[in-house]
Amino acid sequence: MKIKSLLINDKVAIVAPSGYLNKDDLNKAIQFLKENNLIPVFGKNLFKKSGTGYNFAGTDVQRVYDFQEAINNKNIKAIWCARGGYGAVKIIDKLDFSSLKNNFKWIIGYSDITIIHNKLNALKIPSLHAVTAKSFSTNASIESYISLKKVLFKKKLKYNIELKSKNYRNEIKGKLVGGNLSLIYSQLGVLKKTFFKNKILFIEDWHEDYYHLDRMIMNMKRNGVFNQIKALVIGSFTKMDDKDNLFYNKDFDETANKIITDELEAYNFPIFYNFPAGHINDNRALIFGLNLSITKNKDNFVFDFNK
Repeated sequence: MKIKSLLINDKVAIVAPSGYLNKDDLNKAIQFLKENNLIPVFGKNLFKKSGTGYNFAGTDVQRVYDFQEAINNKNIKAIWCARGGYGAVKIIDKLDFSSLKNNFKWIIGYSDITIIHNKLNALKIPSLHAVTAKSFSTNASIESYISLKKVLFKKKLKYNIELKSKNYRNEIKGKLVGGNLSLIYSQLGVLKKTFFKNKILFIEDWHEDYYHLDRMIMNMKRNGVFNQIKALVIGSFTKMDDKDNLFYNKDFDETANKIITDELEAYNFPIFYNFPAGHINDNRALIFGLNLSITKNKDNFVFDFNK
């Protein structure tokens, strides 16, 4: 599978497989594309609204149409999901990603887009866990901007970053998979048991009770996930439990980290804490479905997607 750099005047489709949004939500994302000589192309139904109890970006049929059109259109060189929320699970089984194996294009997003990442990675198609177009427009850090740009223009993606760790001994190599923990947890019944085998797993989440975090980790244990992975990378856990929580408004939640660590005490794979990705301003790009090397450099860890 050949991954090419985006070129001047390449078209990037913005589609919404999940929640509803307004056109103004995309102002900075559009500016970002134009500043980099890329042409934004809106899905036909991008600003539609549908649903009972939750506002989707159009009906299931409309959302499938926009996404499949972007996949099939050879003039579209990347697909940027407009936002997360909820809804990708309602259309995932109606999408055909097979053409991406011969006509690869990055599919970009996080949160609810985890459903799409996991499907693509199960098909051995890489994907880009990074800011959605809406979140880019509201609060993305300069690091989010730079890392997204590096991947799109095929520059080396490498982080030299200070992280807490446990059980690290020497270099770890493996394909990175994962995303939002709640979405991974909800998919355990459909992901093949081998999906996690020899992988480096990344997880993040927000607005979850601590007991539910514990339940999700327990469920993954019982499904054998942690018997298979090479390492665990924990991103941001934000706005967890209630507003009286000491870590509620912080990027990283030490109580969440402790819950995860305590449940995984019997395992000896390396765990890395507080990687800057997830539901925070500093949501740095991660390439799913491709090899990642993790090594130590003095007090920092080097996450290198180029080896």
